[in-house]
Amino acid sequence: MGSVLLSGTVTDNAGNPIEHLKVTLDWNSGSYQDIKYTSSTGRFDANLKDSDNSDIITVSIVIEDIDGEDNGGLFSTHTERVTLIKNEITEPVLKLSYRLNRATASENSPRS
Repeated sequence: MGSVLLSGTVTDNAGNPIEHLKVTLDWNSGSYQDIKYTSSTGRFDANLKDSDNSDIITVSIVIEDIDGEDNGGLFSTHTERVTLIKNEITEPVLKLSYRLNRATASENSPRS
């Protein structure tokens, strides 16, 4: 595979883009990590480089609201695992889309 561009867009339930969300991507069993932030259009791009010889790449994606009520309100954290099978990837860019729900203050408060 070499590398693949993972492009994502994050919106609220009304379809409005959410800016300045932290997007953490881990792949190849945690061997690689990349942190991105969504743009004013809610978009993030990450280049997943692969030096592993396995046929499957599992990517853990965590999208977090790090600025509280700024940029459209407080949103719930979203976590997802995406499995990529190398010989089934036909496009150089994988596009993902997420809709986040508004959160209550207690959902995003630090846990003790």
